Amino acid sequence: MARKTRNHPIDTRDRPVPPATGRGRGRKQGRERQSGAARSQGATNPPEKGGPPHSNPPSAASKGARVPRRRPIRRVLYWFAILLVWGGILGVLSFIWIAHDLPDVSNLPPPGQERTVTVKSVTGATLANYGPVRGQWLAYESIPEVMILALLSIEDRRFFNHSGVDILGIGRAVLANLRAGGVSQGGSTLTQQLAKNLFLSSERSLKRKAQELLLALWLERAYSKEQILTLYLNRVYFGAGTYGIDAASETYFGHSARRLSLAQAAMLAGLVKAPSRLAPSHNYAGALQRSEQVLAAMVDTGFITALAADRARNQPPPLAEDAAGPDIRYFTDWVRSRADALLDHPAGGITILTSLISPRKRLPNRCCAPISMSAAKNWGSSRGRWWPLPPMARCWR
Repeated sequence: MARKTRNHPIDTRDRPVPPATGRGRGRKQGRERQSGAARSQGATNPPEKGGPPHSNPPSAASKGARVPRRRPIRRVLYWFAILLVWGGILGVLSFIWIAHDLPDVSNLPPPGQERTVTVKSVTGATLANYGPVRGQWLAYESIPEVMILALLSIEDRRFFNHSGVDILGIGRAVLANLRAGGVSQGGSTLTQQLAKNLFLSSERSLKRKAQELLLALWLERAYSKEQILTLYLNRVYFGAGTYGIDAASETYFGHSARRLSLAQAAMLAGLVKAPSRLAPSHNYAGALQRSEQVLAAMVDTGFITALAADRARNQPPPLAEDAAGPDIRYFTDWVRSRADALLDHPAGGITILTSLISPRKRLPNRCCAPISMSAAKNWGSSRGRWWPLPPMARCWR
């Protein structure tokens, strides 16, 4: 017999509720705590009037994650350290490349050993010079003060205040060149010029300039300022084949450098810039104009007064008179060729004393006889203007 079902719904209100287990009770309490915390947060931080409602609270996973912070200062320091390390490596390699073939500044090269020939007349006057002319070596105490002051005023005013390289002088020269639109001043110190003259060539390159700077620094450490000035003034080129102030003074003025006047010292100091172009033996006007610039520089630096400079300008230094006139080379060339044949090309410097008397200083006819044209050709002259005392071959040596 079929079982009848009830048509009314089952009422579960009267059924007993089973007791909650530990896991279910924990979940329920967790949910209640979260809802309570949300309500308290909403109560303490109510949304602004007209503003957007509070967003959902962040989850636990998002709370535990750390947002990376950018630190630009640390990044800049890092890259600066990298560049510093690589710059140091490149600097060391560049120093090795520049300094590996530098000479030893403690062993200065001796004065030029080139062969020189000096031909003199019977009275001892110099007729001609072949090769570089080098005068006596002057100590620092023997060099006139006006010569030192003239050189420093025009070439290196801060010589006694720098250590071989004058940064201020380089900056001043750069500004002057920019204003002039070309190269009007140089930034090289006297020590740099000495380093170039002693050890380096005239090549213009970045490596040679860097070597010049290094040698200047080493020269300043190895020698005193007075020694550097002495080396410079005794070895620098002054034009007309002369090296050193004594040879230049003898060639241009006919006396030792110990007796240089202010005007003569200013002229010699001005030759250092361009000795071949400004040599007074063939460009007296250019040398005189340059000496006026030197005098103005000496006044500007306070080495001399304006009155002393004006006095020197008004008394330009006369040049030494030529011993035998412009045609003397006809005779001296022949003498030099005979010396080469007899002495078998000797090394070093030689002086040849001849029996020649210049037409400007002729002796009476009873002491010498005029030479004929045919005899002059045999003696190596084509003009027959010279008055030798026979026999000539025995008079020079």
